[in-house]
Amino acid sequence: MGARRSRDAYLLADWALKKVHNKQGSDWPTNLPRPNLRAAIGSDVNLANELYLKAIAFVMFHEFAHIKLGHSQNTGSAALPNEEAADRFAADWILTRAAGPRVLEARALGIASAILTFYRFEQMLENKLIDHPHPMMRLETCFSEYVDDRDNNVLGLAALLVQVHGTLVSGEKLFADEKTYGELLAEFQFSVSRAKRRRPHNIGG
Repeated sequence: MGARRSRDAYLLADWALKKVHNKQGSDWPTNLPRPNLRAAIGSDVNLANELYLKAIAFVMFHEFAHIKLGHSQNTGSAALPNEEAADRFAADWILTRAAGPRVLEARALGIASAILTFYRFEQMLENKLIDHPHPMMRLETCFSEYVDDRDNNVLGLAALLVQVHGTLVSGEKLFADEKTYGELLAEFQFSVSRAKRRRPHNIGG
């Protein structure tokens, strides 16, 4: 059962990202899970709905932050400080108002999902975006004051998404076993920084 759920999730993610990239494609696969407003509480579809809503909330608050902070419409590397400030403002607004640790974790999972989606877009666009910090840096900006345990569920989801996205791109396993989630993400961030120094252009989220 678990293997089938993982397979379905993987196939659905692959279909959705290819559809975004190609701006065309088939209708929603009939053999895969789909959104359902009446999904049972605790079901995979219900959890996916909740994660999606929390991810979209972060994206919206990030844009609201640009307005609140009076940011100009800079482009390229000049926009990076504004993007970092908007990430921090949105994360602070969302996470400081969480009613307890479980709600904070749920909201943080949504933020991580939103940010790591940009990582996949970066792969599809061949690193041509330069208006946003790299997703790994955005995770650090949003969670540095809220995530102390380097092996918690939020970093676990982030490490898993990096793994899945990397597999979709190259088919290779990115991480060794028996490391904390924080160590896995730090290792990936180090490899990204080395690759960035070897390329003549910036990478973005």
